Amino acid sequence: MALVTCIRSIQQPLRQIRINVSALLKKGQKKPFLFQSAFATAVAQPFIVQKNTSVSDVFVSKSEPKLVVSQIKIFINGCLFIFHAIMRCIRYLVIFTPVIGFYLVTAASGKWFEAWSRSLLFAIELAGPVATKLGQWASTRRDLFPADICEILCRLQRRTKPHRWGKTQSIIEEMFHRPISEIFVKIDRVPVGSGCVAQVYKAKLTESAFESLKADNPGNVKESVAVKVLHPGIERKFRVDLFIMKWGAQFLNAIYWPLQWLDLPRCVDEFEKIMLSQVDLRVEAENTNIFNHNFSSNGNVTFAKPLYPFVAEKVLVETYEEGVSIELFYTEEGKASTKKRLADIGANTLLKMIFKDNFVHGDLHPGNMLVRKDYDSNPSPLLIILDCGITTKLTQKDLKDLSDTFKAIILKQGKVVADLFLERSFNKCPNPQLFKQEMEALVMKLRGEKLTLRNTQVGALMNDVFSLMIRHKVRVESQFSSVVLAIAVLEGVGRSLDPDMDLITIARPYVIKEMAREMFDSDKDFLEHFMEDGSLFSPFN
Repeated sequence: MALVTCIRSIQQPLRQIRINVSALLKKGQKKPFLFQSAFATAVAQPFIVQKNTSVSDVFVSKSEPKLVVSQIKIFINGCLFIFHAIMRCIRYLVIFTPVIGFYLVTAASGKWFEAWSRSLLFAIELAGPVATKLGQWASTRRDLFPADICEILCRLQRRTKPHRWGKTQSIIEEMFHRPISEIFVKIDRVPVGSGCVAQVYKAKLTESAFESLKADNPGNVKESVAVKVLHPGIERKFRVDLFIMKWGAQFLNAIYWPLQWLDLPRCVDEFEKIMLSQVDLRVEAENTNIFNHNFSSNGNVTFAKPLYPFVAEKVLVETYEEGVSIELFYTEEGKASTKKRLADIGANTLLKMIFKDNFVHGDLHPGNMLVRKDYDSNPSPLLIILDCGITTKLTQKDLKDLSDTFKAIILKQGKVVADLFLERSFNKCPNPQLFKQEMEALVMKLRGEKLTLRNTQVGALMNDVFSLMIRHKVRVESQFSSVVLAIAVLEGVGRSLDPDMDLITIARPYVIKEMAREMFDSDKDFLEHFMEDGSLFSPFN
Protein backbone atom coordinates (compact mmCIF):
# COMPACT_ATOMS: atom_id res chain seq x y z
CA MET A 1 0.00 0.00 0.00
CA ALA A 2 2.77 2.43 0.94
CA LEU A 3 4.67 1.62 -2.26
CA VAL A 4 1.58 2.17 -4.41
CA THR A 5 0.88 5.54 -2.80
CA CYS A 6 4.49 6.66 -3.21
CA ILE A 7 4.37 5.72 -6.89
CA ARG A 8 1.14 7.66 -7.33
CA SER A 9 2.67 10.69 -5.64
CA ILE A 10 5.31 11.01 -8.38
CA GLN A 11 2.91 10.43 -11.28
CA GLN A 12 2.03 14.14 -11.56
CA PRO A 13 5.66 15.31 -11.91
CA LEU A 14 6.32 12.56 -14.48
CA ARG A 15 3.20 13.56 -16.39
CA GLN A 16 4.37 17.19 -16.35
CA ILE A 17 7.78 16.14 -17.69
CA ARG A 18 6.07 14.49 -20.66
CA ILE A 19 3.93 17.60 -21.30
CA ASN A 20 6.94 19.92 -21.12
CA VAL A 21 9.05 17.76 -23.46
CA SER A 22 6.17 17.39 -25.94
CA ALA A 23 5.63 21.14 -26.04
CA LEU A 24 9.30 21.73 -26.79
CA LEU A 25 9.55 19.02 -29.43
CA LYS A 26 6.61 20.56 -31.29
CA LYS A 27 8.98 23.41 -32.10
CA GLY A 28 10.76 20.94 -34.36
CA GLN A 29 14.21 21.77 -33.08
CA LYS A 30 16.44 20.31 -30.39
CA LYS A 31 17.13 22.62 -27.51
CA PRO A 32 19.83 22.40 -24.86
CA PHE A 33 18.72 21.42 -21.38
CA LEU A 34 15.40 20.22 -22.83
CA PHE A 35 14.90 17.17 -20.61
CA GLN A 36 16.67 18.69 -17.64
CA SER A 37 14.47 21.80 -17.75
CA ALA A 38 11.37 19.69 -18.11
CA PHE A 39 12.36 17.57 -15.11
CA ALA A 40 13.33 20.42 -12.78
CA THR A 41 10.30 22.53 -13.56
CA ALA A 42 7.88 19.60 -13.42
CA VAL A 43 8.81 18.97 -9.81
CA ALA A 44 8.78 22.63 -8.77
CA GLN A 45 6.44 24.18 -11.35
CA PRO A 46 3.63 25.22 -8.97
CA PHE A 47 6.14 27.12 -6.87
CA ILE A 48 8.43 28.94 -9.32
CA VAL A 49 6.16 29.98 -12.19
CA GLN A 50 3.58 32.74 -12.15
CA LYS A 51 -0.04 31.78 -11.67
CA ASN A 52 -1.93 30.48 -14.72
CA THR A 53 1.29 30.11 -16.69
CA SER A 54 2.71 26.72 -17.66
CA VAL A 55 6.38 26.09 -18.29
CA SER A 56 5.59 24.85 -21.78
CA ASP A 57 3.87 28.19 -22.54
CA VAL A 58 7.00 30.00 -21.42
CA PHE A 59 9.16 27.90 -23.74
CA VAL A 60 6.88 28.03 -26.78
CA SER A 61 6.24 31.76 -26.57
CA LYS A 62 9.92 32.69 -26.77
CA SER A 63 11.91 33.47 -29.88
CA GLU A 64 14.96 31.36 -30.76
CA PRO A 65 17.70 33.26 -28.88
CA LYS A 66 15.51 34.01 -25.89
CA LEU A 67 14.26 30.42 -25.69
CA VAL A 68 17.69 29.03 -24.79
CA VAL A 69 18.13 31.70 -22.12
CA SER A 70 14.65 30.97 -20.74
CA GLN A 71 15.38 27.26 -20.58
CA ILE A 72 18.62 27.85 -18.73
CA LYS A 73 16.97 30.23 -16.25
CA ILE A 74 14.04 27.91 -15.55
CA PHE A 75 16.34 24.92 -15.25
CA ILE A 76 18.54 26.78 -12.76
CA ASN A 77 15.49 27.99 -10.79
CA GLY A 78 14.04 24.49 -10.71
CA CYS A 79 17.32 23.00 -9.52
CA LEU A 80 17.73 25.71 -6.88
CA PHE A 81 14.21 25.07 -5.65
CA ILE A 82 14.88 21.34 -5.33
CA PHE A 83 18.21 22.06 -3.62
CA HIS A 84 16.49 24.37 -1.11
CA ALA A 85 13.83 21.72 -0.50
CA ILE A 86 16.47 19.05 0.18
CA MET A 87 18.36 21.35 2.56
CA ARG A 88 15.14 22.23 4.37
CA CYS A 89 14.35 18.52 4.73
CA ILE A 90 17.78 17.92 6.26
CA ARG A 91 17.25 20.88 8.61
CA TYR A 92 13.85 19.55 9.70
CA LEU A 93 15.30 16.09 10.30
CA VAL A 94 18.13 17.50 12.42
CA ILE A 95 15.70 19.64 14.45
CA PHE A 96 12.80 17.23 14.95
CA THR A 97 14.48 13.80 15.18
CA PRO A 98 15.59 14.38 18.82
CA VAL A 99 12.08 15.65 19.65
CA ILE A 100 10.49 12.51 18.21
CA GLY A 101 12.96 10.31 20.10
CA PHE A 102 12.28 12.21 23.32
CA TYR A 103 8.53 11.73 22.81
CA LEU A 104 8.94 7.94 22.46
CA VAL A 105 10.86 7.88 25.74
CA THR A 106 8.22 10.09 27.40
CA ALA A 107 5.34 7.95 26.12
CA ALA A 108 7.02 4.75 27.31
CA SER A 109 7.94 6.05 30.77
CA GLY A 110 5.01 8.37 31.42
CA LYS A 111 7.46 11.02 32.69
CA TRP A 112 9.05 14.30 31.54
CA PHE A 113 6.04 15.42 29.48
CA GLU A 114 6.54 19.08 30.41
CA ALA A 115 10.22 18.89 29.40
CA TRP A 116 9.21 17.31 26.10
CA SER A 117 6.60 20.01 25.46
CA ARG A 118 9.25 22.70 25.95
CA SER A 119 11.59 20.91 23.54
CA LEU A 120 8.77 20.72 20.97
CA LEU A 121 8.10 24.46 21.20
CA PHE A 122 11.81 25.24 20.92
CA ALA A 123 12.14 22.99 17.86
CA ILE A 124 9.15 24.54 16.09
CA GLU A 125 10.38 28.09 16.68
CA LEU A 126 13.89 27.08 15.60
CA ALA A 127 12.49 25.60 12.38
CA GLY A 128 11.36 29.03 11.23
CA PRO A 129 8.28 31.24 10.72
CA VAL A 130 6.36 28.82 8.48
CA ALA A 131 6.70 25.97 10.99
CA THR A 132 5.65 28.37 13.76
CA LYS A 133 2.61 29.45 11.76
CA LEU A 134 1.76 25.80 11.15
CA GLY A 135 1.97 25.14 14.89
CA GLN A 136 -0.27 28.12 15.64
CA TRP A 137 -2.80 26.89 13.07
CA ALA A 138 -2.68 23.37 14.52
CA SER A 139 -3.36 24.78 18.01
CA THR A 140 -6.74 26.01 16.74
CA ARG A 141 -7.73 22.66 15.24
CA ARG A 142 -8.93 20.83 18.33
CA ASP A 143 -11.16 18.78 16.05
CA LEU A 144 -8.00 17.19 14.59
CA PHE A 145 -5.38 17.10 17.33
CA PRO A 146 -5.52 16.07 21.02
CA ALA A 147 -6.32 18.83 23.51
CA ASP A 148 -3.00 18.47 25.37
CA ILE A 149 -1.03 19.00 22.13
CA CYS A 150 -3.17 22.03 21.24
CA GLU A 151 -2.55 23.50 24.69
CA ILE A 152 1.21 23.13 24.15
CA LEU A 153 1.08 24.74 20.70
CA CYS A 154 -0.96 27.66 22.07
CA ARG A 155 2.21 28.69 23.90
CA LEU A 156 4.09 29.33 20.67
CA GLN A 157 5.41 32.88 20.52
CA ARG A 158 3.54 35.21 18.21
CA ARG A 159 6.46 37.64 18.15
CA THR A 160 9.50 36.71 16.08
CA LYS A 161 12.89 38.27 15.49
CA PRO A 162 12.44 41.27 13.14
CA HIS A 163 14.30 41.55 9.87
CA ARG A 164 16.79 44.34 9.21
CA TRP A 165 15.70 47.88 8.39
CA GLY A 166 17.54 47.84 5.05
CA LYS A 167 15.29 45.00 3.85
CA THR A 168 12.20 46.96 4.86
CA GLN A 169 13.33 50.05 2.95
CA SER A 170 14.06 48.01 -0.17
CA ILE A 171 10.66 46.28 -0.09
CA ILE A 172 8.76 49.57 0.38
CA GLU A 173 10.60 51.28 -2.47
CA GLU A 174 10.16 48.23 -4.71
CA MET A 175 6.41 48.09 -4.09
CA PHE A 176 5.67 51.82 -4.51
CA HIS A 177 8.37 52.66 -7.10
CA ARG A 178 9.64 55.72 -5.30
CA PRO A 179 12.14 56.61 -2.56
CA ILE A 180 10.86 56.01 0.95
CA SER A 181 11.51 59.68 1.81
CA GLU A 182 8.76 60.69 -0.65
CA ILE A 183 6.20 58.59 1.24
CA PHE A 184 7.10 59.00 4.90
CA VAL A 185 8.47 62.08 6.57
CA LYS A 186 9.21 59.90 9.57
CA ILE A 187 9.22 56.15 10.17
CA ASP A 188 10.42 54.42 13.32
CA ARG A 189 13.17 51.98 12.41
CA VAL A 190 12.32 49.72 15.34
CA PRO A 191 9.09 47.83 14.58
CA VAL A 192 6.25 48.00 17.08
CA GLY A 193 5.61 44.31 16.43
CA SER A 194 7.02 41.40 14.42
CA GLY A 195 5.04 38.25 13.69
CA CYS A 196 5.69 35.10 11.69
CA VAL A 197 4.79 36.68 8.36
CA ALA A 198 5.28 40.45 8.67
CA GLN A 199 6.31 43.28 10.97
CA VAL A 200 4.69 46.63 11.67
CA TYR A 201 6.19 50.13 11.91
CA LYS A 202 4.77 53.44 13.08
CA ALA A 203 5.24 56.24 10.55
CA LYS A 204 4.04 59.65 9.40
CA LEU A 205 3.10 60.42 5.79
CA THR A 206 4.67 63.28 3.83
CA GLU A 207 2.37 66.08 2.73
CA SER A 208 2.45 64.89 -0.89
CA ALA A 209 1.67 61.30 0.15
CA PHE A 210 -1.22 62.51 2.31
CA GLU A 211 -2.65 64.50 -0.58
CA SER A 212 -2.45 61.45 -2.85
CA LEU A 213 -4.76 59.45 -0.59
CA LYS A 214 -8.06 58.61 -2.21
CA ALA A 215 -11.10 60.63 -1.26
CA ASP A 216 -12.73 57.80 0.67
CA ASN A 217 -9.80 57.46 3.06
CA PRO A 218 -10.29 58.71 6.63
CA GLY A 219 -8.97 62.15 7.48
CA ASN A 220 -7.35 61.23 10.81
CA VAL A 221 -4.04 59.98 9.41
CA LYS A 222 -1.93 63.13 9.56
CA GLU A 223 -0.39 62.19 12.89
CA SER A 224 0.64 58.56 12.32
CA VAL A 225 0.02 55.47 10.22
CA ALA A 226 0.89 51.80 10.55
CA VAL A 227 3.15 50.23 7.91
CA LYS A 228 3.00 46.45 7.64
CA VAL A 229 5.85 44.83 5.67
CA LEU A 230 6.24 41.15 4.80
CA HIS A 231 9.43 39.46 5.90
CA PRO A 232 11.81 39.19 2.91
CA GLY A 233 11.64 35.81 1.20
CA ILE A 234 8.68 34.61 3.29
CA GLU A 235 6.73 33.52 0.21
CA ARG A 236 9.64 31.45 -1.12
CA LYS A 237 10.16 29.86 2.30
CA PHE A 238 6.47 29.09 2.47
CA ARG A 239 6.40 27.45 -0.95
CA VAL A 240 9.49 25.35 -0.23
CA ASP A 241 8.07 24.24 3.12
CA LEU A 242 4.67 23.60 1.56
CA PHE A 243 6.32 21.40 -1.07
CA ILE A 244 7.96 19.37 1.72
CA MET A 245 4.72 19.21 3.72
CA LYS A 246 2.71 17.91 0.77
CA TRP A 247 5.15 15.10 -0.01
CA GLY A 248 5.59 14.35 3.69
CA ALA A 249 1.83 14.22 4.26
CA GLN A 250 1.39 11.78 1.37
CA PHE A 251 4.22 9.62 2.69
CA LEU A 252 2.86 9.51 6.26
CA ASN A 253 -0.63 8.85 4.98
CA ALA A 254 0.75 5.87 3.08
CA ILE A 255 2.90 4.21 5.73
CA TYR A 256 0.92 4.86 8.93
CA TRP A 257 -2.72 3.86 8.53
CA PRO A 258 -3.96 5.21 11.94
CA LEU A 259 -3.39 8.73 10.55
CA GLN A 260 -5.37 8.17 7.37
CA TRP A 261 -8.65 9.39 8.89
CA LEU A 262 -7.00 12.79 9.43
CA ASP A 263 -6.29 13.02 5.67
CA LEU A 264 -2.99 14.86 6.17
CA PRO A 265 -2.75 16.04 2.53
CA ARG A 266 -6.10 17.76 3.02
CA CYS A 267 -4.80 19.39 6.22
CA VAL A 268 -1.85 20.76 4.24
CA ASP A 269 -4.24 22.11 1.60
CA GLU A 270 -6.23 23.91 4.31
CA PHE A 271 -3.04 25.39 5.76
CA GLU A 272 -1.97 26.46 2.25
CA LYS A 273 -5.16 28.49 1.79
CA ILE A 274 -4.54 30.28 5.08
CA MET A 275 -0.91 31.07 4.28
CA LEU A 276 -1.69 32.28 0.75
CA SER A 277 -3.99 34.91 2.25
CA GLN A 278 -1.23 35.90 4.69
CA VAL A 279 1.57 36.44 2.15
CA ASP A 280 -0.46 38.88 0.03
CA LEU A 281 -1.33 41.97 2.06
CA ARG A 282 -3.85 43.09 -0.56
CA VAL A 283 -6.09 40.29 0.69
CA GLU A 284 -5.88 41.63 4.24
CA ALA A 285 -6.74 45.12 2.98
CA GLU A 286 -9.80 43.82 1.13
CA ASN A 287 -10.96 41.84 4.19
CA THR A 288 -10.49 44.88 6.42
CA ASN A 289 -12.62 46.99 4.07
CA ILE A 290 -15.43 44.42 4.32
CA PHE A 291 -15.29 44.43 8.13
CA ASN A 292 -15.30 48.24 8.19
CA HIS A 293 -18.39 48.24 5.99
CA ASN A 294 -20.16 45.60 8.09
CA PHE A 295 -19.51 47.51 11.33
CA SER A 296 -19.80 51.06 9.97
CA SER A 297 -22.89 51.80 12.08
CA ASN A 298 -21.46 50.31 15.26
CA GLY A 299 -19.76 52.64 17.71
CA ASN A 300 -18.19 49.97 19.89
CA VAL A 301 -16.03 48.09 17.39
CA THR A 302 -13.51 49.38 14.87
CA PHE A 303 -10.84 48.08 12.51
CA ALA A 304 -7.72 49.62 11.00
CA LYS A 305 -8.45 51.30 7.65
CA PRO A 306 -6.23 50.63 4.59
CA LEU A 307 -4.87 53.80 3.00
CA TYR A 308 -5.00 53.58 -0.78
CA PRO A 309 -2.97 53.85 -3.00
CA PHE A 310 -0.38 52.62 -0.44
CA VAL A 311 -1.58 49.03 -0.55
CA ALA A 312 0.60 46.44 -2.28
CA GLU A 313 1.39 42.74 -2.18
CA LYS A 314 4.22 43.11 0.34
CA VAL A 315 3.37 46.43 2.03
CA LEU A 316 0.16 47.65 3.66
CA VAL A 317 -0.23 51.19 5.01
CA GLU A 318 -3.25 51.69 7.26
CA THR A 319 -4.48 53.86 10.10
CA TYR A 320 -2.53 53.49 13.33
CA GLU A 321 -4.94 52.41 16.04
CA GLU A 322 -3.88 53.36 19.56
CA GLY A 323 -4.95 51.02 22.34
CA VAL A 324 -3.91 48.58 25.03
CA SER A 325 -4.12 44.80 24.93
CA ILE A 326 -7.43 43.38 26.09
CA GLU A 327 -5.47 40.99 28.31
CA LEU A 328 -4.58 43.92 30.61
CA PHE A 329 -8.24 44.03 31.65
CA TYR A 330 -8.26 40.41 32.85
CA THR A 331 -6.75 41.26 36.25
CA GLU A 332 -7.54 44.97 36.47
CA GLU A 333 -9.37 45.77 39.69
CA GLY A 334 -12.20 48.23 40.22
CA LYS A 335 -13.54 48.29 36.66
CA ALA A 336 -16.06 45.46 36.70
CA SER A 337 -18.56 47.39 34.59
CA THR A 338 -15.96 48.07 31.88
CA LYS A 339 -14.87 44.42 31.83
CA LYS A 340 -18.48 43.24 31.63
CA ARG A 341 -19.14 45.67 28.79
CA LEU A 342 -16.05 44.49 26.90
CA ALA A 343 -17.14 40.86 27.24
CA ASP A 344 -20.58 41.73 25.87
CA ILE A 345 -19.13 43.72 22.95
CA GLY A 346 -16.75 40.90 22.00
CA ALA A 347 -19.46 38.24 22.10
CA ASN A 348 -21.92 40.32 20.06
CA THR A 349 -19.19 41.18 17.55
CA LEU A 350 -18.41 37.54 16.82
CA LEU A 351 -22.06 36.47 16.72
CA LYS A 352 -22.83 39.30 14.30
CA MET A 353 -19.94 38.18 12.09
CA ILE A 354 -21.33 34.64 12.04
CA PHE A 355 -25.10 34.93 11.89
CA LYS A 356 -25.66 38.35 10.29
CA ASP A 357 -22.66 39.05 8.05
CA ASN A 358 -21.37 35.49 7.40
CA PHE A 359 -17.85 36.91 7.29
CA VAL A 360 -15.82 35.81 10.30
CA HIS A 361 -12.40 36.93 11.50
CA GLY A 362 -10.34 33.74 11.53
CA ASP A 363 -7.69 34.74 14.10
CA LEU A 364 -9.54 36.35 17.02
CA HIS A 365 -7.02 35.71 19.77
CA PRO A 366 -6.32 38.34 22.48
CA GLY A 367 -3.17 39.52 20.68
CA ASN A 368 -5.34 40.86 17.86
CA MET A 369 -7.70 42.79 20.15
CA LEU A 370 -6.94 46.23 21.59
CA VAL A 371 -9.08 48.46 23.78
CA ARG A 372 -9.33 52.24 23.68
CA LYS A 373 -11.49 54.40 25.89
CA ASP A 374 -12.30 57.98 24.93
CA TYR A 375 -14.31 59.44 27.80
CA ASP A 376 -15.06 62.66 25.90
CA SER A 377 -16.70 61.22 22.76
CA ASN A 378 -17.63 57.70 23.87
CA PRO A 379 -17.77 56.59 27.52
CA SER A 380 -18.04 52.95 26.41
CA PRO A 381 -14.79 51.04 25.71
CA LEU A 382 -13.89 50.74 22.03
CA LEU A 383 -12.78 47.29 20.81
CA ILE A 384 -10.12 47.45 18.08
CA ILE A 385 -9.64 44.30 15.97
CA LEU A 386 -6.41 43.85 13.99
CA ASP A 387 -4.86 41.44 11.49
CA CYS A 388 -7.78 40.58 9.19
CA GLY A 389 -5.81 38.40 6.78
CA ILE A 390 -7.59 35.16 7.75
CA THR A 391 -11.38 35.01 7.34
CA THR A 392 -14.04 32.33 7.15
CA LYS A 393 -17.38 32.16 5.35
CA LEU A 394 -20.04 29.52 5.91
CA THR A 395 -22.52 28.06 3.46
CA GLN A 396 -26.21 28.37 4.27
CA LYS A 397 -26.17 24.74 5.35
CA ASP A 398 -23.23 25.47 7.67
CA LEU A 399 -25.17 28.33 9.27
CA LYS A 400 -28.24 26.18 9.74
CA ASP A 401 -26.19 23.36 11.24
CA LEU A 402 -24.51 25.81 13.63
CA SER A 403 -27.89 27.12 14.75
CA ASP A 404 -29.18 23.57 15.11
CA THR A 405 -26.14 22.71 17.24
CA PHE A 406 -26.86 25.57 19.65
CA LYS A 407 -30.51 24.54 19.78
CA ALA A 408 -29.71 20.87 20.42
CA ILE A 409 -27.29 21.73 23.25
CA ILE A 410 -29.89 23.95 24.93
CA LEU A 411 -32.56 21.25 24.62
CA LYS A 412 -30.13 18.56 25.86
CA GLN A 413 -30.39 16.62 22.57
CA GLY A 414 -27.00 14.96 22.46
CA LYS A 415 -27.95 12.52 19.71
CA VAL A 416 -29.00 15.42 17.49
CA VAL A 417 -25.58 17.03 18.00
CA ALA A 418 -23.94 13.71 17.09
CA ASP A 419 -26.10 13.36 13.96
CA LEU A 420 -25.10 16.86 12.82
CA PHE A 421 -21.40 16.04 13.11
CA LEU A 422 -21.79 12.58 11.53
CA GLU A 423 -23.64 14.10 8.60
CA ARG A 424 -20.84 16.63 8.04
CA SER A 425 -17.98 14.13 8.50
CA PHE A 426 -16.19 13.13 5.30
CA ASN A 427 -14.56 10.26 7.17
CA LYS A 428 -16.74 7.28 8.07
CA CYS A 429 -17.13 6.82 11.82
CA PRO A 430 -16.27 3.21 12.83
CA ASN A 431 -19.10 3.03 15.39
CA PRO A 432 -21.81 5.71 14.88
CA GLN A 433 -24.11 4.33 17.56
CA LEU A 434 -21.43 4.46 20.25
CA PHE A 435 -20.54 7.99 19.14
CA LYS A 436 -24.18 9.06 19.54
CA GLN A 437 -24.44 7.46 22.98
CA GLU A 438 -21.26 9.13 24.26
CA MET A 439 -22.28 12.48 22.79
CA GLU A 440 -25.67 12.29 24.48
CA ALA A 441 -24.01 11.40 27.80
CA LEU A 442 -21.59 14.32 27.39
CA VAL A 443 -24.32 16.87 26.68
CA MET A 444 -26.48 15.61 29.54
CA LYS A 445 -23.51 15.76 31.90
CA LEU A 446 -22.66 19.36 31.03
CA ARG A 447 -26.28 20.44 30.94
CA GLY A 448 -27.62 18.46 33.89
CA GLU A 449 -30.86 19.36 35.55
CA LYS A 450 -29.18 21.67 38.08
CA LEU A 451 -27.21 23.53 35.39
CA THR A 452 -28.57 26.75 33.88
CA LEU A 453 -27.67 28.54 30.69
CA ARG A 454 -25.39 30.80 32.72
CA ASN A 455 -23.40 27.84 34.04
CA THR A 456 -22.90 26.18 30.65
CA GLN A 457 -19.50 26.93 29.14
CA VAL A 458 -19.53 26.52 25.38
CA GLY A 459 -15.72 26.38 25.23
CA ALA A 460 -15.49 23.51 27.72
CA LEU A 461 -18.31 21.71 25.95
CA MET A 462 -16.69 22.04 22.51
CA ASN A 463 -13.30 20.87 23.80
CA ASP A 464 -14.97 17.69 25.08
CA VAL A 465 -16.95 17.35 21.85
CA PHE A 466 -13.81 17.60 19.73
CA SER A 467 -11.98 15.10 21.93
CA LEU A 468 -14.88 12.73 21.36
CA MET A 469 -14.72 13.37 17.61
CA ILE A 470 -11.01 12.53 17.54
CA ARG A 471 -11.61 9.32 19.48
CA HIS A 472 -14.30 8.25 16.99
CA LYS A 473 -12.47 9.59 13.91
CA VAL A 474 -15.19 12.08 12.94
CA ARG A 475 -13.74 14.81 10.70
CA VAL A 476 -15.73 17.89 9.59
CA GLU A 477 -15.00 20.74 7.18
CA SER A 478 -12.43 23.25 8.41
CA GLN A 479 -14.76 26.26 7.93
CA PHE A 480 -17.38 24.81 10.27
CA SER A 481 -14.91 23.74 12.96
CA SER A 482 -13.00 27.05 12.71
CA VAL A 483 -16.14 29.06 13.47
CA VAL A 484 -17.09 26.77 16.37
CA LEU A 485 -13.57 27.12 17.76
CA ALA A 486 -13.67 30.90 17.32
CA ILE A 487 -16.78 30.92 19.50
CA ALA A 488 -15.00 28.84 22.14
CA VAL A 489 -11.89 31.08 22.07
CA LEU A 490 -13.90 34.29 22.36
CA GLU A 491 -15.99 32.82 25.16
CA GLY A 492 -12.72 32.18 27.00
CA VAL A 493 -11.74 35.83 26.56
CA GLY A 494 -15.22 36.93 27.65
CA ARG A 495 -15.22 34.80 30.81
CA SER A 496 -11.73 36.12 31.69
CA LEU A 497 -13.34 39.57 31.71
CA ASP A 498 -16.71 38.57 33.14
CA PRO A 499 -16.94 35.12 34.79
CA ASP A 500 -20.75 35.33 34.64
CA MET A 501 -20.88 35.89 30.88
CA ASP A 502 -23.61 33.73 29.32
CA LEU A 503 -22.77 33.19 25.66
CA ILE A 504 -25.82 31.04 24.94
CA THR A 505 -28.18 33.75 26.21
CA ILE A 506 -26.33 36.41 24.21
CA ALA A 507 -26.69 34.20 21.13
CA ARG A 508 -30.47 33.93 21.49
CA PRO A 509 -31.54 36.66 19.05
CA TYR A 510 -29.03 35.56 16.40
CA VAL A 511 -29.94 31.88 16.61
CA ILE A 512 -33.68 32.53 16.71
CA LYS A 513 -33.58 34.92 13.76
CA GLU A 514 -31.70 32.30 11.73
CA MET A 515 -34.18 29.57 12.63
CA ALA A 516 -37.43 31.50 13.12
CA ARG A 517 -39.21 30.52 9.90
CA GLU A 518 -38.93 26.81 10.48
CA MET A 519 -39.22 26.88 14.28
CA PHE A 520 -42.33 28.85 15.16
CA ASP A 521 -44.65 26.01 14.18
CA SER A 522 -42.55 23.00 15.07
CA ASP A 523 -40.38 23.86 18.08
CA LYS A 524 -42.49 25.88 20.51
CA ASP A 525 -40.71 24.23 23.43
CA PHE A 526 -37.47 25.84 22.22
CA LEU A 527 -39.07 29.30 22.17
CA GLU A 528 -40.59 28.80 25.60
CA HIS A 529 -37.18 27.75 26.91
CA PHE A 530 -35.70 30.98 25.60
CA MET A 531 -38.51 33.18 26.97
CA GLU A 532 -38.60 31.74 30.47
CA ASP A 533 -36.20 34.34 31.93
CA GLY A 534 -37.19 37.52 30.10
CA SER A 535 -37.18 39.23 26.73
CA LEU A 536 -36.59 37.30 23.55
CA PHE A 537 -34.41 39.76 21.70
CA SER A 538 -31.72 42.13 22.86
CA PRO A 539 -30.30 44.89 20.61
CA PHE A 540 -26.75 44.77 19.31
CA ASN A 541 -25.01 47.74 20.86
